[in-house]
Amino acid sequence: MRRRYLTDNERDDFAVKFLALHGLYGENFESLREIINWGWDSYHAIPTTLQGLPPELVCNLHYRILFSYKEAIDTYWKQILYNEMTIQEKIGQDLKEAMFAKDETKKSLLRVIIGEFNRVDKIIDDSKATAILKKMLENATDPKAPNPVEAEIIYAYLPQQLTTQKLKEVIALICEVKNYTSIKDMGKIMAELKAEYSGQYDGKVANELIKNYFNSN
Repeated sequence: MRRRYLTDNERDDFAVKFLALHGLYGENFESLREIINWGWDSYHAIPTTLQGLPPELVCNLHYRILFSYKEAIDTYWKQILYNEMTIQEKIGQDLKEAMFAKDETKKSLLRVIIGEFNRVDKIIDDSKATAILKKMLENATDPKAPNPVEAEIIYAYLPQQLTTQKLKEVIALICEVKNYTSIKDMGKIMAELKAEYSGQYDGKVANELIKNYFNSN
């Protein structure tokens, strides 16, 4: 995945969390934000030391605290990048960490999952990955031979499911924004749902909710 610069919201979020970590709050926010804006939000441009930092940018932030900046933003970046990965990429990353941590159970399961992905294609999208994981979760939760440890690991990679109420609201919003006024638009609405919420809803439930939406309007 290609690295990018922090957005304004991500800069602010990091600044707040970093200051809170050290027991500092609003009075230091602008100082730290200016440091971030100074160009140190690029993953590749983070210096290993803060020596030489222009004094006017330091303000009342202590050097002792500033020296932990690199480690803190490095951790923050890793979380941002992880959240933006596909399910396949996350599992590949977690396999490396499981190997490093010598977590044999997780390592073995993740290798099996990757093997299942590769049987479909070398690179798969989240909808296909979710379908595979759901089947594996069914096996891990089979009452005849349950495996709660594997089930917990697999479940962590499944997209958070939309509640029926949330799905109903999403469908209504899509219809209003796109001006869909007839059941004939069913295919278009389902395509919109798949594009934005793939793996996060039951297709049969969505189908019924769309019918109910047009029947009541």
